[in-house]
Amino acid sequence: MVTPTKLMVVLGSGGHTAEMLALTRQLDKSRFQPRCYVVAATDALGPAKAAASEQVEDDAEHSVRKWSVRSLPRSREVGQSYVTSVWSTFKATGAAIKVVWQETPQVVLVNGPGTCIPICVAASLLR
Repeated sequence: MVTPTKLMVVLGSGGHTAEMLALTRQLDKSRFQPRCYVVAATDALGPAKAAASEQVEDDAEHSVRKWSVRSLPRSREVGQSYVTSVWSTFKATGAAIKVVWQETPQVVLVNGPGTCIPICVAASLLR
């Protein structure tokens, strides 16, 4: 029997989310569990897309849910000045450290710069 690996998947916006969900559909879900999807706090569609992606497995297994969705403040909103984004990035990194500490992922999948930078920093600090 293979030992499960705790997975964290950072969903960006738009195409980044679609790419990550396409990638996670190819994973052996029994090997990568529990799965934690991280979305920006202002992302209205990300949590629903993650849930829809996981629905097939939930329906098939009738077991304890093996995934969750966590949200973080964005490092920088679209149109936000770079000067003020320094503070918001620090705030997002603090929230990311808390999420990574609580979830303790063994693998982190990322593909978009905005939301993933704080998660990557947190994962590196907490290794």
